[in-house]
Amino acid sequence: MKWICKLTFKNLFRRRIRTILTILGIAIGILSLVVLIGIGKGIENQILKEFDESGSIKRIEVSGNGRNKYKSITDKRIEDFSKIPEVCNVYPVSEYEIYIDIDKYIGWFSVKGIPKEELLKLELENGSMDKLSKVKPDLILGDMIGSLLFYNDGEMSFSTDKNNRTDQLTGKKAQITFLSEQGVKDTFYIAATLKKNDSYTINSFSVYCDIDVLKRYCKKNSVNGVPLTQQAKEDGSRYNEWIYDQAIVTVDSVENVDYVVKKLQDMGFETYNEKEQLDTTKRITNIIKFMFSCIGAISLLVAIIGIGNTMTTAVYDRIGEIGMLKMLGCDLDELRFMFLFEAGIISTIGGIVGVVTSYGVNGIINKIVTIVLKFPKGTTFVNLDIKTAILAVIFALFLGMLAGFLPARWASKIMPLDAIKKVD
Repeated sequence: MKWICKLTFKNLFRRRIRTILTILGIAIGILSLVVLIGIGKGIENQILKEFDESGSIKRIEVSGNGRNKYKSITDKRIEDFSKIPEVCNVYPVSEYEIYIDIDKYIGWFSVKGIPKEELLKLELENGSMDKLSKVKPDLILGDMIGSLLFYNDGEMSFSTDKNNRTDQLTGKKAQITFLSEQGVKDTFYIAATLKKNDSYTINSFSVYCDIDVLKRYCKKNSVNGVPLTQQAKEDGSRYNEWIYDQAIVTVDSVENVDYVVKKLQDMGFETYNEKEQLDTTKRITNIIKFMFSCIGAISLLVAIIGIGNTMTTAVYDRIGEIGMLKMLGCDLDELRFMFLFEAGIISTIGGIVGVVTSYGVNGIINKIVTIVLKFPKGTTFVNLDIKTAILAVIFALFLGMLAGFLPARWASKIMPLDAIKKVD
């Protein structure tokens, strides 16, 4: 076995130019495959990161029918939702549409009343929620609300400072008109602005207030016995309990989301959850990763053909050597092993060089993409893990051995006398 190793390395060095070019071909093939797989993974990770940062994957929006007693979201229903074992949090939402006029800006928004404990979980950019009014609902604005306001100049055009306008609204009083049949008008205080984010979140374009204060305010502004923002029964009478527009249900894990959604739907409620979009996105990213892998595999296939060509040429050039080895009693298995060993060395070195190079290329691509596409610093557009690197080298070795199999088999079948005649 020792002599086989010595002879193999001697032959590789003797034809070093051909060996180097073949290794280079394998390295480029592996580099292409690994980088393209890394790009596919990077795209998938960035999309999943956006979903995760929005906090919406495990969040289910449950809607009821305010005119149907059995499909209305009430405090009793909120309690029923919380009893589902997989649910870790649930709270009600009352929503009302308003027209807002503030500091020469106007807009139309949906204001959501949520429990005080949920309000306190929100991160603020400025303002405070320590002294919220208990008489009127103070408003907390999402960080991108300002970009939706129009400048009230008769043409309702956006002003040039729309990206920074949200910060300027904190502490101001806004003229509010409820977009309902009652048409109630009032003045509300802008208590705080939510923390700015690099990307869109579920809170970015939302306006919040304390739901308990909202309920008291709406009951105080009842019309014909029906509180403001509340729906009446089909016969026009009011409900004895408060009817919420939504319930927000948070599930303990992504794996249980589908089960909880089915449970809520069986109870007669409509649900909305971004996991469906996530599942669709995953299918799309899997297709992208598969296409990238196929393109990379084609590059690697070309390199493997190069190994086959190199080994075939090596057999042809060494026919005399093969004949001599057979005459000296070289076993057929040993002869096959020698050529397969040579193919394995070339493909393994090529695979290692390709993987090592890919780490450098990945770093360059990540920097270029971050600058050109203006991604946040540290964004990983190409994601290469150690598992992929190891598998790439093993894959290169396997294909290299496969490419060297036929030349090795041919070498073992050459008859000694025929080999000597061909040399002559």
